[in-house]
Amino acid sequence: MSLDPFLPPELEHRVFTLCASNDRQSIPVLLLVCHRVKDWIEPHLFRTIIFKSKGQGSFSRIISSIVAKSPEFRAQHVRYCAIEKQEHWDDKKVYHTAQLFGLCPEIHDLALWSTFPTAELLFPILRSLQNLRRLSLNWNSVPLVVKFLNSQSADSLPITHLLWEMDQIKKLPPLLVKLPRLTHIQFSWWATDDHSSAPIWMESVEQLTSVPMVELILIHLPGAHWSKLGVENESGILVKYPELDHIKVIVAHHGELHGNFFLAVEWELGVYGGDDLWTRAQKTLDQRRACKG
Repeated sequence: MSLDPFLPPELEHRVFTLCASNDRQSIPVLLLVCHRVKDWIEPHLFRTIIFKSKGQGSFSRIISSIVAKSPEFRAQHVRYCAIEKQEHWDDKKVYHTAQLFGLCPEIHDLALWSTFPTAELLFPILRSLQNLRRLSLNWNSVPLVVKFLNSQSADSLPITHLLWEMDQIKKLPPLLVKLPRLTHIQFSWWATDDHSSAPIWMESVEQLTSVPMVELILIHLPGAHWSKLGVENESGILVKYPELDHIKVIVAHHGELHGNFFLAVEWELGVYGGDDLWTRAQKTLDQRRACKG
């Protein structure tokens, strides 16, 4: 059977790349179609690297695949990386993690949802990513990143978007000097019905609203309790949150999703071109500005 295309090359390319973008599960099959399709699809396979919590062999398999690619391929195509919670760090995993970021210096969206065994592993990673624009942290990784930013040897991070833990909010304002490009901040708060701690972080949020470079402050809260405080639109955004009535501050809820699972769902949604929470919040902010203007 002939493998000559029946469609114009531009259309054929569009069909296969759309398929790969919309359904990552199809990529392994698409790679086997023919050489020209493999050349089109392979960048989609390596564009996003995710180290799952389970399946400890994934580190070595992913690294082996990346090592086989040329430096030009890695620099051009590897853009997103997430490290989910790792229960155990052995010497091999530490080596592979350091190797990954040495091979892929052009990553611009990094999610760190795991503890790290030593600062000696994480600090060089943060220093090496000169084009990092988005950084997503959780309760496992915030303390070590705080330590990095407080270290005298740390250069400033070029990130524009930061996801931070609400219970660590008071540590953030003094660190802004090391985050000179930061314009968007997202806080995750996992409390359920306890409203007593709200005034503690509200004061810090109000302090951040006065920082000129900060354009958007996004807070996501448990939906069951907090959705009662405002009218929710179709994006999960509260139209009004009485205690924080500021144009920069947008409050959303995360419904039944919780913890790392919520972070992973939203992060992957954005990485793969969907309407993630950052995008929905930005649309809300633009609408507010348009109405005010």
